[in-house]
Amino acid sequence: MTTKEVPATATTAPAPDASAAPVAGGSNKQGAPFRSAALYVGDLHPEVSEATLFEIFNAVAPVASVRVCRHAITRRSLGYSYVNFHTIRDAERVLDTMNYTLIKGRMCRLMWSQRDPSLRKSGEGNVFIKNLDLTIDSKDLFDTFSIFGNIISCKVVTDRQSGKSKGYGFVHFETQEAANEAIAKVNGNVISGHVVYVGNFVKRDQRVKSMQWTNLYMKNVPFAWDEAKITEVCSQYGELSSVKVMIDAETGKSKGFGYVDFKEHESAKKCVDTMHGMEIECEEEVEAETDETKAAEAKEDGSDEKAAEADKEEAPKVVDGKKMVKKILYVQRFMKKRERERIVSENKIREKAERIKSFIGKNLYVRNLSDAVTEEKLRQEFATYGTIKSCRVMKDEQGRSRGFGFVCMESGDQATKALQTLNNMMFMGKPLYVALWQPRDERRQFLQRQHMAKRGQMGSPMSARGMPMQMGMGAGMGNYQMPSACTRTPVPVASRAQCTTSA
Repeated sequence: MTTKEVPATATTAPAPDASAAPVAGGSNKQGAPFRSAALYVGDLHPEVSEATLFEIFNAVAPVASVRVCRHAITRRSLGYSYVNFHTIRDAERVLDTMNYTLIKGRMCRLMWSQRDPSLRKSGEGNVFIKNLDLTIDSKDLFDTFSIFGNIISCKVVTDRQSGKSKGYGFVHFETQEAANEAIAKVNGNVISGHVVYVGNFVKRDQRVKSMQWTNLYMKNVPFAWDEAKITEVCSQYGELSSVKVMIDAETGKSKGFGYVDFKEHESAKKCVDTMHGMEIECEEEVEAETDETKAAEAKEDGSDEKAAEADKEEAPKVVDGKKMVKKILYVQRFMKKRERERIVSENKIREKAERIKSFIGKNLYVRNLSDAVTEEKLRQEFATYGTIKSCRVMKDEQGRSRGFGFVCMESGDQATKALQTLNNMMFMGKPLYVALWQPRDERRQFLQRQHMAKRGQMGSPMSARGMPMQMGMGAGMGNYQMPSACTRTPVPVASRAQCTTSA
């Protein structure tokens, strides 16, 4: 399959067709979700601008307006845009002729702009395809599945860095009937030498709940446990398929973790429920000086009290270079790296939210500090107004004060009292600025509102010649509303609000 590069050159566009049909072509059993002459253009190169898209699409049909959606603060392209045409017939012609063409070396993906995202989010009619040949791109996938019905969106997932196919993709049909027909006729067939799997798309949470997993990951395992020992311990929960203990290549000793695969899901689940968190007492090799480490380190520091406390602690009994230790087993379902990273990220976000919640109304932001201000002096100044939980002066890499810091009081009342009293007060030759600390997201939204207020009418879309273009003034446009970047839901055209999203 060959895909031609589209040059960014403008040509004279024909006059708008006022007799165009009021609805998009193609049958739709779900109530024809596409009623506007607007197209979503995705997978764009970051350097693609409104002027570039205007020139390219205006060569096929008259363009009413173009908006590349950008980040609220950095103004960098988010990789997608909305192109508004005068009539639905024009938009349909562009969709048929320009879909999957190259713009600045990247294959763009066109689809009708959906005012109501419920169809897209429901997953109805969405098909998942895997085991694709790496040479198959989105255009090939579209050509293969378009015979089964109208396609809303079709994409082969690619690596962000290299741009190469990952071997799987998605095809979203207008109707579930078309998706069922595609699954029945393509699943298990050979495409470009590969037997492909085609099935209904299932959301991640639902996949995990319905997954009949059998493979387990075990860590914090006693180093003395080999595969025979783990087989003996785990076989009481069900029949095993395989056991693998990871071995250090240099020493030939266990790394303390491994994998256990059961033949049945119920056996694996029973093993997790029983062994996860189990305390194991075992012997492990230690260095000869380990018993006296704490006392020796304390004595080297010159602290007699620490040395005395270390001597009082009951040291583990060492016999033949080994000591008895207690380990808590970790036994859970094996997860791929991407899933582990997602769970870790979600846990960090949750912990961060809880930590931020505990700071709200109590943490004070202090700036305009003198270079001579230390944390101790700042603490003394604020201690008059209540109990201080933490106090910090921010410093650079050279250890010099950056002129601001944070003081966290025990209660909101104490923080309010300190703020009202100390704000604009002279402290070591400088007037203090004291304000309630704001979470980063709230501060970003505040800065975003300030940024948008300053821009005013400067953010209107530009034509190919650099002149502002009027939104929704073309023939047949009526009260068309431009989708926003974040939710792709309608935004009144008259407001000319920028397509923005938070970082």
